[in-house]
Amino acid sequence: MIMMRTFFLGIALCLSVLAVPAPVAAAVAYVVEWDDEEETSILWAEVGEERHELARARSLWIEQEADFDRDGTTDVLVGSSEGGNCCPEDMAIHSLVDGQPLQVAFVTEWASTRVVPRGDGLAIERKTNEETTIYAFAAGRLVVLETIPKLAAIKEIYGLGAAYEGEQQYQLFEVDLDDDGVPEAIRCNHWARWGSMLCALPRPGREAQEMSLGCDRVGLLAGKSSGYHQLVCNNDALFVFDGHDWAVSDVPTERLAERIRELEGVLGGFPPRIADAVGHAAATRSYGEIATELDAIIARQGEAKHLRDPHLLFLRGSLLAMGHALDRQRASDDLRAVLAKTPDHVPSLLTLGRLWVNSRPELAPDAEQLFRDAQCSFGKQPLEDAQRGLFFALSYQGKMEQAFRQARYLAATWPRNPQYQALVDTARSVVERTVPEAVAGEIPDTPLGVKDCKE
Repeated sequence: MIMMRTFFLGIALCLSVLAVPAPVAAAVAYVVEWDDEEETSILWAEVGEERHELARARSLWIEQEADFDRDGTTDVLVGSSEGGNCCPEDMAIHSLVDGQPLQVAFVTEWASTRVVPRGDGLAIERKTNEETTIYAFAAGRLVVLETIPKLAAIKEIYGLGAAYEGEQQYQLFEVDLDDDGVPEAIRCNHWARWGSMLCALPRPGREAQEMSLGCDRVGLLAGKSSGYHQLVCNNDALFVFDGHDWAVSDVPTERLAERIRELEGVLGGFPPRIADAVGHAAATRSYGEIATELDAIIARQGEAKHLRDPHLLFLRGSLLAMGHALDRQRASDDLRAVLAKTPDHVPSLLTLGRLWVNSRPELAPDAEQLFRDAQCSFGKQPLEDAQRGLFFALSYQGKMEQAFRQARYLAATWPRNPQYQALVDTARSVVERTVPEAVAGEIPDTPLGVKDCKE
C-alpha cells in the first residue's frame, strides 16, 4: 500500500513539473533615437529597465518588428543608409539572444525589401533587377527559401544606373505593342539623379501616358492585356493596358485577370455558356476562388477607399458583374470607385453600363448615360461596345424609334456581326406597329452620342 501511494505520488510530481509553463521571454521594445552630438541614429533594444545598443548609422529606420524565427522573442528588420545615391541601403535583422545582441545582415545591393507571409510564419523578400530571393530567419542566420529569376523579355532596355549624376537624357524603345506591324516609339526619360527611366506609354487615339514608376529595366513581354503586349519594369513589375489606360500591376494579379477573361467567355453572355452540372460547378468554383483572392489582395491595401488600386477594383468589379444578382451591389461599388478617380475610364463605364442595363428597367437611363460617356471618352471613332449598349439602354426605356435607328447603325457599321441584323428585325417589328413612318428613315452616319460630347 505504501509502495502504491509512493508510485502515485511520483506520477503527481512528474505531472506537476510538466504543468509548469515554459519560461516566457521578456518583452523587447526596439527604438531608434538621434544623437545630436554624434550626428547619428542609434538602434536600441529595451528589456524592462535595460537598454542594449544594437546599431549606429547616419540614418536608421525600423521596417518591421516580428518574431521571424518563432523562438518567442521579437526580432526587428532594420534599414540603414549613409545618405545620397552613391550606395544602396543596408538591411539587417537584429535580435537579443540570451540577453546578447545579434545582427544578421543581408548582402549590400540595390534591392527592395519587404516582409511577406510564408506558410505559418514570415519571410523576407529581396528583389533586385535580376531576381527575387525569399529568405527565412532561423537559428541565428538567413536561409534562402527560393530564388525567382526576372521575367524574360522579348526585347529590353536599361537605364544609366543609380550612380548616374549627369545631364537629363532619354532613349526610345521601339516595339510593336499591338502587333499591327508598325512599331510604337516609347520615350523613356532618364532621371538625372538616379539614372532610372520614366516612360510615356502610347494609348490609341490619345496622348501618351506618363508612368510615375522609375524603371532601371523596361522590357516587352509575350503576354497581352486588351490587345497590347505587357511591359516589364525592373524585375517583375508589370505595365498592363486595360483598354483605356496603362496600370502598374504584378504577375499574381495578371494571372487573376487572365482567369477573369477566361471566365467571361462562360459567364459574360446571356444565357451563360454552361452545358451541364459539371460545367456549372467548375464556373462557380472558379468565380469563388478568383473573388476570394482579389478580396484578400484589396484588403491588404487597407480600409481607406482612396488607397485602393483602381486596376484591382476594376478587375474585381468586372468579375462581380458576372455574378449579377449575387454581387451586383459590390460590383457597382467597385466600378464607381474607379470612376470617382478616373471619370473617363472607358472599361469601367462600359462594364457598369452593362451591369445596370441588365439589372432593372429603372437603371436604363443611367446606363444610357454611361454608354454615352464611354463613347465621348473614346473619341469620334465608333466604339462598338458603347454603341451596342446604347441600343439595349434605349430599348429598355421603350424608346423604340431611337433603338431602331441605332440597330440600323450597328448593322451598317459592323456588317459581319449577324446579331445586329437580328436587332434590326426585332426593333422594326415594334416600330412598324407604333411609328410606321420611322421605318423608312435614314441610317445614322455618326456614332450616337458623339455630337453631344463636350470638347
